Amino acid sequence: MTLAIDSPATGGVTLTQVHARFFHVDFVTPANSVFGVGQTHQPNAEITVNTFRNSAISPGFNTNVIPQQGTTVKLDTVGDRMKVPVVYQNRAGVESLWATHENLLNWPNGPVAVRWYQFNVTGGVFPATATEQQDWTNGNDGLWRWMSSIAVDPNGNTVIGYSTSGPSIFPDIRYAGRHQSRDGNRCRGVERGVIAGAGDLNARRRSGCKCAAHKISHIIATRTGIVAYGQLADCHPI
Repeated sequence: MTLAIDSPATGGVTLTQVHARFFHVDFVTPANSVFGVGQTHQPNAEITVNTFRNSAISPGFNTNVIPQQGTTVKLDTVGDRMKVPVVYQNRAGVESLWATHENLLNWPNGPVAVRWYQFNVTGGVFPATATEQQDWTNGNDGLWRWMSSIAVDPNGNTVIGYSTSGPSIFPDIRYAGRHQSRDGNRCRGVERGVIAGAGDLNARRRSGCKCAAHKISHIIATRTGIVAYGQLADCHPI
C-alpha cells in the first residue's frame, strides 16, 4: 500500500484527497507487477481528508517558503509530497497506516503545520476517510514546522519529529507526541526540543533535518517503549 498527495502546477490549490494505491512487485514475472490501476497507475482509492494546501507559493510552485533568523534566504519544505516513512501497524488485528505531510496555513502567509493521519486499512481495504487527522501547530505559536517523520509504538503511542524555524529563531529539530490512552486523537501540550539551531542555513535551502527527525521519532516511539515515551516525548508531564 502506498499513499500520495497532489503536486499542483501552482501554489495555493485547496486539496481534499490522499491517493491510495496497491503496490506489488513480481520478480519472477515483472509484467504481473502492480502499482495502482492500469497502465497510467491511477489510485485504487481516494481518501477524503480535511482541506490542506501544499507548502508552496506562487508564481509557479515555489516551496522555498520557510523563514529563518539572520537571513532573507527561505528554506525548502519539499512540501509537495507525503513524507516517509508511511508507517504500518497491526494492533490486535486492526491494521492502519500512519503518515504526515505539510499544510501551509493562512495561504500564502503561513506558517506551515505538520498534518498527520491514521488510516484504518484492516483487511487490505482503503477507507473513505481518515481515522485520525490533525494539523500540529503547538497551540498556534506561529512557528513553521516541516520535514516531518512519524513513528508509532506497539501500544499506539505516537511521536512526530520535524524541523522548526521562524523569523526569530534558527532552524532546529523538535518533536511532539500523543499518548494513546490519554490524548485520544490529538497531540496535546508542549513540544520538546532535540537539536537547537546554531545559525541560519544559507548554503543549502533544504535543512537536512529529515533523516535526523526520522531517527528521533523512530527511536522514541518504537525503541525506548512506553516508559521512555512518557518521560521524554509525551505532550504532558506524567
